[in-house]
Amino acid sequence: MDPQTGIYQFQDVDKDGMISYPNDLQALKEVSQKFYGGIFNSLRYKGISLSFLFQFVKQTKFNYLVSSASAPGTLGNQPDVVLSRWQKPGDITGIEKFSENYSEAYNAFSNAQYYGDNAISDASFIRLKNLYLSYELPDHTISRFHIQKCKIFLQGQNLITITKYLGLDPENGSQGYLPPLKIITAGFQLIF
Repeated sequence: MDPQTGIYQFQDVDKDGMISYPNDLQALKEVSQKFYGGIFNSLRYKGISLSFLFQFVKQTKFNYLVSSASAPGTLGNQPDVVLSRWQKPGDITGIEKFSENYSEAYNAFSNAQYYGDNAISDASFIRLKNLYLSYELPDHTISRFHIQKCKIFLQGQNLITITKYLGLDPENGSQGYLPPLKIITAGFQLIF
């Protein structure tokens, strides 16, 4: 981006004086998954049980820029990252200045949206996918109530996601869908 104008800049690969598709389109970044995995553990001490699953992925994906319905400055919702946009000459940022009309800035935004490598970003993440915590009351406490087993539990799914991804969810990478819901369930189990 040009820090003086706030407009995205592109390399004229074929040196014809204009940025055009497909001549100037060069693949500089790839959208790929390098590795993925998970860590699961289950711990038990006396009547307390704890189990968890962490999911991790190292990858790149298309970010909000690819599927943004409208250019920054035009009518439409925008992610909060656009608040760090270019605003005055000398600003160093990765977000172009706002434009409310079909200007040079709008054309540069369109090129960035469809052909720019800034539409690809790190989508790596670590997610606490599952957590289960339970406590089973001791026999001597529940036997007087003619109960064989009493367990209290708390479980959760998709509780924490750590990522720097510029979008709604790094797992699916689509800007049109919400991330997996955070679900917390509490309950008890009684056996008579």
